[in-house]
Amino acid sequence: MTNGEGSENANPDQRPSPKTVEGKTRMLSMVAGVAITRLTLAKLNAATIPLPPIDVQRQIVAEIEAEQALVAANRELIERFEKKTHAVLARVWGDDEKKPRTEGSKT
Repeated sequence: MTNGEGSENANPDQRPSPKTVEGKTRMLSMVAGVAITRLTLAKLNAATIPLPPIDVQRQIVAEIEAEQALVAANRELIERFEKKTHAVLARVWGDDEKKPRTEGSKT
């Protein structure tokens, strides 16, 4: 398992894709050393890292932007419900909204 092959042989039905093996092989070919392998900055800078086609990149960006819009909408919704909750509690407890209720206060 010291050579990194243990996870590949653990379950033969779940072998990594050829791209993963190719990438791993490429990166391992750049390391140097015997007991302690090193991937130097120079070797890392010289490495070519494949990118997905531009259409796939655009699709990824569109998905992320859609998720960011959902997150922003959810934050706004949470804020609105918090304001409504505070207003209802203020009305129920007889507090005015400008003076927050503190623990132990009878007002």
